[in-house]
Amino acid sequence: MVERKRLAIKFDVGYKYSSGATIYLINIINALNNVPDIQKPEIFILYLPIAPIEDIEATQYPYLQLVPIRKLPLLYRIINRVYRNLFMTKKFNLFTRKSIKLKMDAAFSLCIPCDEVLTKKQFIWYADLQTHHNPENYSAYEIKQASDNEMRNLKARYPIVLSSQWCVDDFYNIHPNYPAPVKRLRFAPTHPLFDHINISELKNKFNITRPYFIVSNQYWVHKNHITVFKAIKMLRDKGIDVLCLCTGSPTVVSAHAKDYVDNLLAYLNEHKLESNIQFLGFIPREEQLCLLKSSIAIIQPSFFESWNTTVEDAKALNKYIILSDLAIHREQMDYNCAFFNPNSPEKLSQILFNTIHMKPVIEIRDYTENIRLFGKNILEVFEII
Repeated sequence: MVERKRLAIKFDVGYKYSSGATIYLINIINALNNVPDIQKPEIFILYLPIAPIEDIEATQYPYLQLVPIRKLPLLYRIINRVYRNLFMTKKFNLFTRKSIKLKMDAAFSLCIPCDEVLTKKQFIWYADLQTHHNPENYSAYEIKQASDNEMRNLKARYPIVLSSQWCVDDFYNIHPNYPAPVKRLRFAPTHPLFDHINISELKNKFNITRPYFIVSNQYWVHKNHITVFKAIKMLRDKGIDVLCLCTGSPTVVSAHAKDYVDNLLAYLNEHKLESNIQFLGFIPREEQLCLLKSSIAIIQPSFFESWNTTVEDAKALNKYIILSDLAIHREQMDYNCAFFNPNSPEKLSQILFNTIHMKPVIEIRDYTENIRLFGKNILEVFEII
């Protein structure tokens, strides 16, 4: 009998809070499904109620155990909060429930260590260190919380996992003398099947009556929807009628960004763009992928990214994508794409016009190798191969 390595994954996010992080964690499981069976670790998912259990189970990973993280009594939670505020120690919580009695070979969690298990290998993933670059997008409380968590992890010398070389370089620029390993793990999504969805019926469902571009981002300040809206207004003012779909939950969890969606809607109303911009809300992943595939092109206008899921979706679907000109986007994508200054709606409007009328030739690539390498790299990064 194979003695499998044991990997704990702390699943304390959900789609409404962070769709990117949620998809990232699910696709770690999916990627490990593609490694040889003898190398597959036993995965323990430690989850909070917000985690998408049905989607986790849908991976059909053969060696998966789901373990709920139970809330501590209120008094213990208060003591933990006071403890974290007073002491910058390696241990994140003074009190914790040991969810699993078995020792893990490694644990992986987002920003906050997985105190619920026993392991000597505690890997911490950061999507990015954006609070260092764009503090204006966050409240004072959010910045302090991120800083405190970061300092605890640095003091504990946990190995850090980041999604791109740009992020690794950025981490060392901010923390040049960090003594623990900082590892790059480039993400590659495994798409659910969606060929059962009839695109005509889906368009009828959302009242999509003409060709469209699509933006699939959450409504964070740095996602920069407004530049897309201004570019579309410029085309409309020239008599060119363009439709853009926007997917994602309109609920912004950042207190500092609470006016973001309201400001976008105000811009649409002021310039009468309601027929040019459609907000679809948070939709099932299969429907999102179907709409991405059937679009004229995907637009990714962000001011800041670390390794964007929608860019990987474009690669997997062999779709043309129009990207803000960031170093990370150029690291992530170098074919079937065009770049624009994220502060230039003029340049974006020109690219949209050219994309409609010139119909770029698409280079077809097989994305399955990306997924295979992702699975292999997970085993190497977590040292469970």
